[in-house]
Parts: sequence; C-alpha cells; structure tokens
Amino acid sequence: MPKKPTVKELEARVEAYFDSITRLRTLTEGEKPVYNRLGETVEVVEYLLPPTEHDLCLHLGISTAQWREYGRPGSPLRGVTGRARARIWAWCMRELLTKQGKDLKGLELYMQKLELTEGGEPEEGREELSLEEKLRQVARMLGGGSAEEKGGVCREEAGT
Repeated sequence: MPKKPTVKELEARVEAYFDSITRLRTLTEGEKPVYNRLGETVEVVEYLLPPTEHDLCLHLGISTAQWREYGRPGSPLRGVTGRARARIWAWCMRELLTKQGKDLKGLELYMQKLELTEGGEPEEGREELSLEEKLRQVARMLGGGSAEEKGGVCREEAGT
C-alpha cells in the first residue's frame, strides 16, 4: 500500500486480513444448530491464527510506525485502526477468559503493549488499573466471580 489509503480502501484491506485468518461456523449441540433468544442460529467466528497488529501490517504492506500514524488523533483513518485494535483486543480477552491451565503470560504482555501503543500516555488524573484488575472487572460484568471460579466465561464464542 504505497500511498496513504482512503478510509474505504483501508477498511477493505483490514477486513481482508481478518477474513484470511478466520472462519464462520454455525454453533451446534450435537447435530442441531444452537439458537439465540432472538430465534437466530448462532454464528461463531473462529480464529485459525491469532490476530496481531504486526501480521496486519505485513498483510497491508506497511510498517507498524505507519499503522500508528494512521491511528493518530485527527487522522481520518483513526476509526479503522481503532476497530481493528478492538477486534484484536476482543480476541485476546476471550483467550484469557476461556483458556485454562495454559501459560497466558505472553498474551497478557501483548495486551499491555496494545494498551501502551493505543493512546500513548495515560490521561491526566485517570487512575490506571492493572490488567489483572481489568480482567476481574470484565468477569464481574459477565456474571460475577473470577474466570477461574467460573471455569472460564464467554463460552458462546469459540477460539482455537
């Protein structure tokens, strides 16, 4: 991607990256499809490979520095980079909340890196929470207790 892309062009390229590392699967119980409370079949996005900003940049043919430039305040591409980062963050959170007995330290460190590079310096007067505290808050929002106590949460979405 030699020249700066338009919002539409970057959105299409980012979506192509995620399409290349995921598949859509209908959730089933035995042979029967699972339906949500709206009566719709539940479609699950499965990641065949973990999403990372570095792999996304390789797919786009840009440096990580250029990606960060796209996400700077005032950039028309900031919304695209924010949505991509949110998708990567959501994958990380699901992995942390659903994978048990697995060494997740590397994933925690990656999530801390994502937080540090997203907005730069913390806002004045804003109290920074540790990743552990953020995970506790998410677990409480999703039904109370910790992920360990619950045996994992977010089971409606399958990972690899």
